[in-house]
Amino acid sequence: MINTENRAMYDCIPILVSQHSKLVQDRFVSCKSPLTVPADAQVTESYKISSEFLKELIAKVETSKFLSKQQAVDILAELKAIV
Repeated sequence: MINTENRAMYDCIPILVSQHSKLVQDRFVSCKSPLTVPADAQVTESYKISSEFLKELIAKVETSKFLSKQQAVDILAELKAIV
C-alpha cells in the first residue's frame, strides 16, 4: 500500500521523487502487512522502481517485526526474483 504521509503505524519506507521521475511527490510504502493482488487483476500502469528502493524494501522485509516468517519468505522470493 502506498501512502502520501509517513505514518508510523504502517511502518513505511519512502519512495522518493528524486529516484522515481514518474512520481509528482514523495510517497511512503507501507511495510506492515502485505496486500494480496488477485492473479487476474487488471494492471493499467506499471513503473520500474529504482534498485536503491528495491534494496531498501528487501532490507525492511528481512527485519520486519510485523510480517510473519512465511509472509516475509514469500515476499522476499518475489522481490529477489526481480533483482
